[in-house]
Amino acid sequence: MNLQDKAILKLDNNPGGQAQKNGLDKIVIFDAKDLEPTDFVCWRGNDGSIVNLKKTYDSDKETLTIQMQNPGIIPLKNMQGIYFGTAAKDLNLCDLGSAKYNWQATPDVSKNTAEAVLTSPVEKARDLKVTLKLLASGIVSLK
Repeated sequence: MNLQDKAILKLDNNPGGQAQKNGLDKIVIFDAKDLEPTDFVCWRGNDGSIVNLKKTYDSDKETLTIQMQNPGIIPLKNMQGIYFGTAAKDLNLCDLGSAKYNWQATPDVSKNTAEAVLTSPVEKARDLKVTLKLLASGIVSLK
């Protein structure tokens, strides 16, 4: 597991290991005073599924504890990561809408190269500039 900014990402250094099979009872982040206002936490699966998790902040110990909403283990198999933050300032990756993008305008694909912009309905998500190129081999290159 690797804590990066406001995401806990699973590293597959031991696929099929004991933790992969059983999961975790809870995750405790120490020295977490800056995480006190956290108001969303979720588990995202490799298939895009989302499970909201329970968060508990302990101001005496300055810890943020993450666990299942109901008693149970946090499954690690097929887990992409655990995401958390404060909705007022962070992109909420626990919201399915955060992964949706729409073409700002339909790209003109009548030529070998087309550029377009993808926009998200979520304010905090950045626009994505897309360049499509049709290669001589017939393969479409997406950048």
